[in-house]
Amino acid sequence: MGDATEFTVKWGSRSISTYSVPGNTYEEVFKFFQNKKHKREDWVKVTFSHSINMDVNKPPKEIWLKMAYTIEMPEWSKVSSQTAKAKTAWRTMVTAAKKHAQKHAALFEDEVDKLCKATDKEADFRKWSGLYRQFAETLKKAHESYDSRSANGEKEGVMLPPPDKVKG
Repeated sequence: MGDATEFTVKWGSRSISTYSVPGNTYEEVFKFFQNKKHKREDWVKVTFSHSINMDVNKPPKEIWLKMAYTIEMPEWSKVSSQTAKAKTAWRTMVTAAKKHAQKHAALFEDEVDKLCKATDKEADFRKWSGLYRQFAETLKKAHESYDSRSANGEKEGVMLPPPDKVKG
């Protein structure tokens, strides 16, 4: 099939950045994250972007899917001046948060792979837009399911113990 349309994934940035956590003491940082928890805000932000270039009215030679993600980790500049237990609690939480975010990134990449396999099986490029919409819905459900199972990472250690547990 010489006139076959090629489906290509173009990866953009897959990066890790940081955001500053306010607070001079462990107690202040604990309150900051408890406030985020009550507001149902993520402690680690994982931002995904995806788009597809296609016009279902004319057969292109190539349809490409652009993918990218950014993981934004918390960074606390005052951690070095804390007690040994507070430092350990902070570092344990950050390590768990990074692993949790990386699992989200892996889910994203797995769903991209599934989409590529689906397009390989579907010769009619006009049906690819439906596969892409299905991909977006499946992706959202996969992340929601993972966050539900992990309690937004809390079951994996994305939590800080109360201040009275890290004194001394």
